Amino acid sequence: MDIACGSGRDAVWLAMQGYEVDGLDVLPDALERASDLAHRHGSSSTPGRRMCASSRRFQ
Repeated sequence: MDIACGSGRDAVWLAMQGYEVDGLDVLPDALERASDLAHRHGSSSTPGRRMCASSRRFQ
């Protein structure tokens, strides 16, 4: 789990190394940037789940 994942640089790098990564951040815009970065690096590097930290449950 990448807590405070921001723009997703570390999460995407870990996913590219073969890890299943969940990204968590308080800013929905940061999660959108992380998703965009993951898609630019191909679907195989997309972090598994992204979650806004202001939500009450992690699914």
